[in-house]
Amino acid sequence: GVMYPTLWPLVKSLGGTQITQGFIVASFNVGRTISSPIFGSCCTKLGYRKTYILSTTICLMGTFIYSQITNVGGIWLLILSQLLMGAGSGTQGVSYAFVADVTPTVNRTKYMGWANASQYFGLYVTPFIGSLLTKFFDDETNHWKIGIVNMNMYAAPGYFMLVVNASMIIVLIIFFTDRIKPDGNRKKKKTLNNLQ
Repeated sequence: GVMYPTLWPLVKSLGGTQITQGFIVASFNVGRTISSPIFGSCCTKLGYRKTYILSTTICLMGTFIYSQITNVGGIWLLILSQLLMGAGSGTQGVSYAFVADVTPTVNRTKYMGWANASQYFGLYVTPFIGSLLTKFFDDETNHWKIGIVNMNMYAAPGYFMLVVNASMIIVLIIFFTDRIKPDGNRKKKKTLNNLQ
């Protein structure tokens, strides 16, 4: 959502058309569609923490590429960045599974609703943040470049999301703990003992 306010001007500045923008928007959804079942499988094998770190790292790579588009150029790079960001954000099912796993049955529907509401809240707020970044960096006096960091209205949303994703990875590593699953073998043995 942070990219929405500048996406069409960026596509135009790279020589793209409205059809090109359609492909770019679709590439985000293609990435999400492909990654959702993969992350669901990772969640059961690796746990929630590693799955979230993996998905956020993929988003981080996508936002880094997005932030470099004004340095490198090329519609293909914009499509790749959107594909990676979409792939990294394919954890909605994982989030619902986590909520179901850690909440008592009596409160599960309420917390699922809150999880869903937080997603939509993000979709409402992030375009506003993107608009503020666009307004601030649209002024020629607010453009600056240090090495590969070329801060302008097109790159600012990418850098903003780069910081958000890097912060989330740190939070996941330091604070997030997986729910400890019972040992399946121990449970089977206990059931067999009870039957005997």
